[in-house]
Parts: sequence; structure tokens; C-alpha cells
Amino acid sequence: MNFSFLWIVFAGICWGLDGLLRSKISGVSPLTIVTVEHAIGFLVLAVVGMKHFRFPKLSTKAWFALIGVALFSGLIGTYAFTWAMAHVNYSSFGVMFLLLKLQPLFAILAALIFLGERPKKSFYPLALIAIVSAYFLSFWEAGKHLPSLGSDTTRAVIAGLIAALCWGSATVFSRFLSHQGYKARTMTAFRLGTVAVLGVVALGVFSLFGIDVGQQVTFNANQLSIIAGVALLSGVLGTTMYYRGIKHVHATQASIFELAFPITGFIIDIFVQHKTPDSFQIIGGVFLVVVMIFVARTKKN
Repeated sequence: MNFSFLWIVFAGICWGLDGLLRSKISGVSPLTIVTVEHAIGFLVLAVVGMKHFRFPKLSTKAWFALIGVALFSGLIGTYAFTWAMAHVNYSSFGVMFLLLKLQPLFAILAALIFLGERPKKSFYPLALIAIVSAYFLSFWEAGKHLPSLGSDTTRAVIAGLIAALCWGSATVFSRFLSHQGYKARTMTAFRLGTVAVLGVVALGVFSLFGIDVGQQVTFNANQLSIIAGVALLSGVLGTTMYYRGIKHVHATQASIFELAFPITGFIIDIFVQHKTPDSFQIIGGVFLVVVMIFVARTKKN
């Protein structure tokens, strides 16, 4: 059995803990947070071994995929995620779970289109069970009282859908790039550095044209230390582990293993947020774990 999927599961755990850290830096512009965290992550990798990185000769298609990962997964996806969390005042980890509840659908669609990956027929019911399980795990209680269309929660949900689309597509691009000669640290460094540059450009353009980013763009020393923690946990550690695993795991399967994210958030809700789960959430969590185990045993068609 191939245990490479564990790298992706561990990455999902890091991303789940990332949400807890982000809840401590509310009030700062999401674009500022995204830009600074990626810049810090890039600098860390540069210090610990950037001189050993060697970029292989890539095709035009591969370069587009690299930029796509940085733009969609790094900048747009992370920004949408941070924006969504901020607009529910970082109080509902359910919005965080929405991102991964639908991500497998986008990943499966993108894998079929770009990679031609056609999993066994048994994969589809497993994916459906995982998605439904994630729904009950995340939104059963909130679903009893659906928010109005104009509420912050609804806008956060829309941002969550955008992030799910970006991250699901990026899973496929990352799978493609893992077979083009890139090492995990090289891909991580490129992604972090490119997002930091794009973020600086975006902040500069907003400032030049007087566009309001919604929240303050400055931060204090305490907020900076937390952003640094986010950069190390999810940006450097989580992303590096993810790229190690994605090389040996199909993109469609990887999107399921990434559901370790909502399980981590579920645990955070219990022990940190002190929210007592109901029976449907517990059942959803159990089914999610079981499905991940079955998917791990699914071989390539």
C-alpha cells in the first residue's frame, strides 16, 4: 500500500490549525495577511536552502501550470479563504469546512479535463459520501437556520466556493507539475515567492487608485508574529508536505485526503471553541475518516 497519502493528510491538519491562528489576527486586511505570510515563507525557504534549488527546463504548458498554482491556490484561494473567515468574525469554522466540502468536485472535474485521470467507478460514490459527510460535520447545526442572502455569512459562503474552485483546480495543476522534475521545496518556494510579489503589486495598485481593501493594511508586532506562525505552519510545512504526497497520489484522491482539514477544524471546535457537536456531526466525522481509508486503498484504473 502506498503511504504517500499521509503527507497530504498531515498537510490538511496543518491547514486546519492555520484557521485557528488566523482567528487571532482579525482586523487586518486579508490581502495584507496573504501577502506577508507568503513573503515570510519564501524568505524562510531562501535562508534554509534556496541556493540548492534548480529549476528544470519546462514547457510553456508547465510554466502556465506553475503560475496557475501560485495565482489560484496561493493568491485568490487563500485570499478568499481569509476574507470568508474575517466576514464571520472568525467565529464559525463551518465556513472553513465549506471550502473542502465542494473542493473534491472541482478537483475531479479538473483532473478529467486536464490530466485525463479516470478513477474507478467505485471512487465516485466514495467521493459523494465524503462530501455529504463533510456537510453534516460542518453545517448540520447551522443549516437549521439558513442565513439571509444579504448576510455576511452568505457572502462568506460565496468566497468559500471561490476558494474551493481555486484549490480544487490547483490540486490538478500540482499533480501535473510533480511529474515535470520539480522537488517539493522548489514548488513551495516558487508558489510562496510568486504570491508575495502578486500581493505587493495588488496592494500597490489599490493604494495608487485609492481602492478600499476593507480593513487596515498595517499590523502590530503581535499580529506579525501570528502571521509568521501561519507562514511556517501552512505555508512552509503544510505546502511542502503536500507536494511530497501529491507526486504519488492521483489528484482526485488527493482532494479527498485533504478533507483532513475539516476533521482538524472539528476537533478545534470541540476542544478550543468549546462547541458540543450533535449526533449528525459525529456521524459525519466518522464516515469521513472511513471514506479516506477506503480511498487510500483505491488503485489507479
